[in-house]
Amino acid sequence: MKFIVREEGDAHFLFPDGTMDMIGFTKRQGPLLMAYYEPEGDEPPRLVNSEALSLNDAVGSIAQAAGYDDYTYEIEEGEE
Repeated sequence: MKFIVREEGDAHFLFPDGTMDMIGFTKRQGPLLMAYYEPEGDEPPRLVNSEALSLNDAVGSIAQAAGYDDYTYEIEEGEE
């Protein structure tokens, strides 16, 4: 699965390539990234990694929570 990561300020938003259905996001907490998986439906976002040292770690945690073990991602910068 290929994901697109949109970077907007200190946050990153993760989308499966070709869709606008966000499956997760990150928030910066000091030097760490907190990774959240956003399930479909009415469930609230779920913290899946509170100590990600890199964007790669955060994306991996979100992808695993979504059920993807094999994935790649591309960073797309957001509009300022």
